[in-house]
Amino acid sequence: MPVVMPPLRFLLAQTLFALGVALLCLNVWGLLSPNDQRNQWNTQTTSYSAALKQIAALERNLHETTIEDVTHVIHNAMRRGVPPTSSLRVPPRQNWILYSLTWADPLFQALGLTNLPHLFREYQMTHPWMALERGFGICSQQSLVLAGIFMERFSIPASLVNLNGHVLVQTEWKDGTLFLADPIFNVALPFGLKTAESHPNQVATRYPKNSYVPALFGSHDNRIIPGGPRGFNPKLYWIERTSYILIWVIPILLLLPQLLDMLRRQR
Repeated sequence: MPVVMPPLRFLLAQTLFALGVALLCLNVWGLLSPNDQRNQWNTQTTSYSAALKQIAALERNLHETTIEDVTHVIHNAMRRGVPPTSSLRVPPRQNWILYSLTWADPLFQALGLTNLPHLFREYQMTHPWMALERGFGICSQQSLVLAGIFMERFSIPASLVNLNGHVLVQTEWKDGTLFLADPIFNVALPFGLKTAESHPNQVATRYPKNSYVPALFGSHDNRIIPGGPRGFNPKLYWIERTSYILIWVIPILLLLPQLLDMLRRQR
C-alpha cells in the first residue's frame, strides 16, 4: 500500500518544488541572457565575445608584449564608470543570491562586516569573466578583471596596487620582469611599484598629459595587495564563488521532498 504524505507536508513539498523549478528557470534564463550592458554607452566598445576570442588568441601565442596586449583588450572591452541607466546590482537571473543580499546591506554594515553602505547594491565583481561580460566599472573593477585573467588564463601572479585614489595591477612575467598594468588608461609599465615611486618621470611619459595618476605614485601609503581578486577582498571572493554554486544546489534540494514523495507513492 503506498505511503500517503500528510496534507500539510504535501502542500509544503509542492510549494518547495514550485520554488525550486522557478529558481532553476531563472538560472537557465541567466545562461541564455547575458548581463552585457555595453549598449548603454554611446562610444564603441569591444563586445564580450570578441574580447574572449582576443584573450584566447593571446594565450596561444605568448610573447614579450602579452601584458600590454591583454591590458589593451580589457581597456577596449570595458568602459570607465557606470552608465546612468545601468545598475551595479547583480540581476537576479545572473545570481539571485547576490541580488537578494542587496537587501542585507544595512545589516552587514551594522555588524561591522563592511564599511561600504551599498556593498551589494553597488557591487564590484571578483569573478573576472562576469565583470568583463557586464562591460563597465571603475578602476578597481577593471583591475580585478585584469588581475583575474592574468592568473586564471596566463598562470602569472598578479597583485592589486592601491595608490590611495587609484587601483591598478602589478604582475610578473615569466622571466621575472615586473609590470604595472592600468586598464583604465591602457598603460603597461615595464617595471614595478618601487621603480615607479623612485622614477615618477618614467611614469608620467606613459600616461596621458595632465593625468592625475603619476602624482599618486609619490604617496607614502601605496599598498600592494597580493593574490589578485581573492586577496583584494577574501570574504567577498568566497561569498561570490560559493553563491554561484548554491544558486544551482539550493533549487535541486528544494525539489527533493516532492520527488521523494513521488517515489514512495510508486512503491
